[in-house]
Amino acid sequence: MSGLVVALAAALLAAAHDPVDGAVGVTALAQADAPGAGAPPSGPAPRADGEPSTGGDAAPGADAGTTPVLPAGDAGADEAPLVGETVVTASRAPRLRSEVPADVTVLDRTDLEQSASPLLDDVLRKVPDVGTFRRSSSRVADPSSQGLNLRGVGPSGVSRALVLLDGLPLTDPFGGWVYWQSVPGLSIGTVEIVPGGTSALYGTAALGGVINVRSRPLDPASIEADVFGDTLPSLGIGLRGVQRAGPVAVELTSEFLGSNGYNVVAPEQRGPIDVPAGSTHVTLQGRVLADLSPRARMGVKLGFFDEHQNGGTQYTNAAAQVRSLALTLELGSPGAPDLELAAWFRNEVFRQQRARVGDNRATEALAGEQRVPADDEGFSVVWHSPRWGAQRFDIGADLHRISGTSYERLFPPPGAVNPTLERDGGGLQLSAGVFVQDTVQLGPVTLVPALRLDHWHNEQGQLRITTPAGENVQDFESRHETQLSPRLGVLWRVLDTLALRGSVNRAFRAPTLNELYRPFQVGTVLTQANPQLGAEALVGAELGIEWSPVPALRSHATGFWNRLENPIINVTLSPPGAPVLRQRQNVGVARVQGVELGLEVRPLRGWELRAGYTLVDSRVLEADLAPLTVGKRLPQDPVHRVGGAVEARPAPGWTARVEGIAAFVQYEDDQNTLPLGTQFRLDAYVARALGAVELYAAVENILDRRDLVGRAGVNTISGPFTVRLGVRLRSWEAANSAP
Repeated sequence: MSGLVVALAAALLAAAHDPVDGAVGVTALAQADAPGAGAPPSGPAPRADGEPSTGGDAAPGADAGTTPVLPAGDAGADEAPLVGETVVTASRAPRLRSEVPADVTVLDRTDLEQSASPLLDDVLRKVPDVGTFRRSSSRVADPSSQGLNLRGVGPSGVSRALVLLDGLPLTDPFGGWVYWQSVPGLSIGTVEIVPGGTSALYGTAALGGVINVRSRPLDPASIEADVFGDTLPSLGIGLRGVQRAGPVAVELTSEFLGSNGYNVVAPEQRGPIDVPAGSTHVTLQGRVLADLSPRARMGVKLGFFDEHQNGGTQYTNAAAQVRSLALTLELGSPGAPDLELAAWFRNEVFRQQRARVGDNRATEALAGEQRVPADDEGFSVVWHSPRWGAQRFDIGADLHRISGTSYERLFPPPGAVNPTLERDGGGLQLSAGVFVQDTVQLGPVTLVPALRLDHWHNEQGQLRITTPAGENVQDFESRHETQLSPRLGVLWRVLDTLALRGSVNRAFRAPTLNELYRPFQVGTVLTQANPQLGAEALVGAELGIEWSPVPALRSHATGFWNRLENPIINVTLSPPGAPVLRQRQNVGVARVQGVELGLEVRPLRGWELRAGYTLVDSRVLEADLAPLTVGKRLPQDPVHRVGGAVEARPAPGWTARVEGIAAFVQYEDDQNTLPLGTQFRLDAYVARALGAVELYAAVENILDRRDLVGRAGVNTISGPFTVRLGVRLRSWEAANSAP
């Protein structure tokens, strides 16, 4: 062991002093991400594979691959371009990652391409502070269960973290879940993960943080393709083409994934009705970016998504269709505009069937079906001021309109007394918000105060129930709330290699139309809606440290504390032994606190090691309406999450990666009576580049562990050992091709 330590120390020293053998493998980490690092050399930093690194993608809505330029220290003068890894999500403006007083994780195209799974949610779950509901993959999970949480804040099928695509909402407007495959993988440039309350910039739904999926720059004319198959079996096909004609660039991306899936029911409970949970996903996306002038750019993005999932039985199915349009206008310098305007429209239709299952899972009958159309329209404007002395302001406003209705038909069993035959519920949600953020540079200390005011209305809420005896219509009174969301972030560059950061914030999340008006059933568990729900609120604080003693090593640690007021939890109403009945309720006060640790090291050229750990202690402190939950952990929230990866480029053209993730101590229910065992997953990836063609192989779940992911009346399990083989056409430039 001592020899290994000595060797590692020697390698790190070599990396620090030998720019050929050490620093070549360091991109943004070595060049610009060390806190307070000196100005890096101009131009892109080389990667370990010899390819240049762009140092980040364009700002939200900007697709051009230009290096961002921030406003000058003195009005009318240009600052030097930002060099190194830039992020936008934590501040809604391009900033060097090392200058942001927030804990930001960035996944790049390498992380996406070298994942054993082709699914975005599977990639995200390998980051220890990211959690998805019931730990199940979108390949087999019902769309309505695909909620997202960061650092364990409010895990459920409804996301407590806002998911964006180029700064615009991607989260389902009616239900708060995420259609992960609605974004073509080939179009993704980076994914920025910012945990912690971020309502000061983004309003509702950013209660626990933000994930921003950023598109790739529109490169010179090129064609890319990715085709793979796996042993489930599954077939995936992705195509991307980019063409530029003068000031106009066009991108078309299409992806198809069809999978036979796997049997999600645990073997000891499996019956004749259970079959593999197969799915198909089709995504089409088009983007146009036009340079109207040297200081004006307009973007248009069209999207279509179609998903069909068989949940594992004949009458357990779900489907979704999403159509989207986004318009953006930027005025100012490319990559760092002075003014950003955006408008979007999304139309979604979610369909679901549910089964009534007989004894021993031997028979089933159709119990109900739902159709949920929803619209999401919005507009936002953000102005980035020039630097005024030591200050720089970002000011913005947005409007948002969401409407949707759940139309439900029920098929009661024979002999039911006055059963419900139809149940329709929905309404309209309007919201508006304004925010201001100031960035103040005081020597080695950066202060970032922000304040946002939000006002939202629930209108036209209605529940219509039809029984054999007639129809009953209940209209709900309009409700409105106003929320103030302050935030203060501080970054102190103690040394060139050491930085301290901290923040305090208040955030909120308004209940979704789904929580207010749509009941649902999973397995044998029925959960009722609650039109009386109010907003959740969070008061949080965090303190972190980043240390980079040499360019090839970066370590960080963050402690966080959150007080969650009126959290919406699925509360069990039925007595023990009776059919499980739950209802969404605002339950008193919960506390979510913990620590996360991270380490990134490049000991040798072509080698990278990453490790992370997140500890989350989440407990209900007060709950007058649900006293049995007091002292209990929030459901679906693991206490310990550990992740790690080793990436190697052992020879020219070869790439290999091994990744692992583990989760410990977790419960299915609010009363902590249904524990979920340890989940551990180990994956591997290897690729060989042959010119513009790359051949790759990936193995998911090397140890073939079938861990529990849910206990909602029936135990469901994770996926099996799976081998995936594929071929990728990296890039074909039309300019270099034969005529």
